[in-house]
Amino acid sequence: MPAAGAATPAGVIPHWRPLDGETALAVFAGETGKPKLAFYALRIDLAAPDLRVVVRGGAGGPLGTLSTTVSGFVRDNGLVAGINALPFDPSSTREGEARTNVGIVVSDGAAISAPVPR
Repeated sequence: MPAAGAATPAGVIPHWRPLDGETALAVFAGETGKPKLAFYALRIDLAAPDLRVVVRGGAGGPLGTLSTTVSGFVRDNGLVAGINALPFDPSSTREGEARTNVGIVVSDGAAISAPVPR
């Protein structure tokens, strides 16, 4: 999917496209010049009857969570899309390694890690 371009983030005009024929999901790829960014945005209709939201958090490991890639998470859970919404430390592309969550994580209603004030 070609990315729509703009000089700055304020100039971005999204052109949403359905994702894999889904009516509840649409995607937009964009880029800006200042600052130089390339990104994808996902629009989700939270009222869609077949929508399933899956959160990963607290999956073993002495530091709280075992690492996974977004593509691995999507594949392993039979999903259409995935979002990397929380940083962890240390950063790595290897899966199955213990990681410390950086910021709030809630999984199945249980707090896995606390918010970071900064």
